[in-house]
Amino acid sequence: MQIVIDARLILNQTTGIGNYLTNLINALLKIDLENHYTLLLDEKLDSNHPVDLLEQKNLTKRRIKTSAVSLKQHIAIPLQLWKENANIYHYPHFDLPLLQRCNSVITIHDLKYIIAPSFFPEFSISKKLYMSLSIRSSVKRARKVIVVSESTKEDLMRLFGVPAPKISVVPLAVGKRFAVSLNKEEIKIKLKKKGIHGKYFLFVGERRPHKNIVRLIEAFKIFKDRNSEKYQLVIVGKRYSNYTVPEQKIKELDLESNVIMVGYVPDEELPLYYQGAEMLVFPSMYEGFGIPILEAMACGIPVITSNISSMPEVAGNAAVLVNPYETNEIAAAMQRICSNRDLRKDLIAKGSKNVKRFNWEKTAEKTLSVYEESYMDGRK
Repeated sequence: MQIVIDARLILNQTTGIGNYLTNLINALLKIDLENHYTLLLDEKLDSNHPVDLLEQKNLTKRRIKTSAVSLKQHIAIPLQLWKENANIYHYPHFDLPLLQRCNSVITIHDLKYIIAPSFFPEFSISKKLYMSLSIRSSVKRARKVIVVSESTKEDLMRLFGVPAPKISVVPLAVGKRFAVSLNKEEIKIKLKKKGIHGKYFLFVGERRPHKNIVRLIEAFKIFKDRNSEKYQLVIVGKRYSNYTVPEQKIKELDLESNVIMVGYVPDEELPLYYQGAEMLVFPSMYEGFGIPILEAMACGIPVITSNISSMPEVAGNAAVLVNPYETNEIAAAMQRICSNRDLRKDLIAKGSKNVKRFNWEKTAEKTLSVYEESYMDGRK
């Protein structure tokens, strides 16, 4: 098969989709030497990016001027696919190019803009409508739809009427770097430069409204007021748009010296923050998957996460699940893990076992099976 993977969403600053594509491509090239792969890369991608440095006999890379999620791509990408004589086109987003006629596979990572539009007030009605129509059109025209969790599959079936046989659940995984133990003294030295010292709770994720950071800050305040021992709350992730409510809440609760907002951290530096933390507290109100849960478990720290959406599915029996709308419940979970060494050890052990359910080779194998099914279906 001539397989074209649209990798234009691999950007110089790592994103969730970019991380997904990078790991998937690496794993596919390791397990599949028979089919030919063509990667469509953004022309602005650094020439030293790991994906651009890949060299293999069954691999071709093309630099594309047309950006993803644009009107121009609906013409430019079909032309490119025709030039490549593609059998399979994998597009990892919700707006599959309209004019393409290739057997296509799309990946829907989540439906947050549809499920929880109130979390994105800056989006105009027209933009929300465009997203809804694009998803509806894309899932209808695609030969197969990949989703990253059973939760997202159920959402897709319920909201867009996609038949179950058309959807394949292909979970994500974490990179091997998260399982490599770092020197504890080096961790302390590096974190101290960021204003982080002593014990701290960790949150990882872009600071979007649905990530529930405001309630996390409120829960931390409750915990802090009940304990004499000093803790910090460290929030890793860039600010979303002009959303500054978490910063306002920190000031309102007089927590400026206790809550550290680190901002964007490159993927390769994340293990430092995980391995230095007491635990990950991830009380998001909606996730298509929730990769920080697995990253934390791979790094050997306990996890608190939400009892809704995809998070119980990813966490298995290896996390303390809480109602993300109840700040007292989040605070109580933090207290439980801090005061109960046996519970902490049990969660770490279960987390180490749980994370082994997910690996990029399995993800690649399942994805390749979806390509093969799509190709055979297209020949019927």
